[in-house]
Amino acid sequence: PAPLPAAGTVEINTGPAADIGTGGGGTGTLYFGGAAHRFAIGGLGVQGSAVAAIEARGEVRNLTALAAFPGRYRQAADQPPEDGHTLWLSNGTGVLLRLQAPSLGRMPQLDGDALDITLTE
Repeated sequence: PAPLPAAGTVEINTGPAADIGTGGGGTGTLYFGGAAHRFAIGGLGVQGSAVAAIEARGEVRNLTALAAFPGRYRQAADQPPEDGHTLWLSNGTGVLLRLQAPSLGRMPQLDGDALDITLTE
């Protein structure tokens, strides 16, 4: 089935891997339900340090309740790469993130790696 229309937006700003520990990490903000919700990001896997390079904005789809947002996000297998500037991620509850890199940036391919997202507020 096709993803639902955007339910919110997201901004991700990760820091250097050395600042967070093995695998990288950082912070982000989800704009959903008329409010801003801060979250922490952790990278996993052998190439998890590549996650530390992500700085992106995008849409959140298939999100109907805030409780469905946290979790482990992996590259969405059923969403093909669009142009090297877009990355689709999905979690175990079916939430999709469509992230776009800044105009001069490129998105890393996560392959088997993952992002762990935890709400902080």
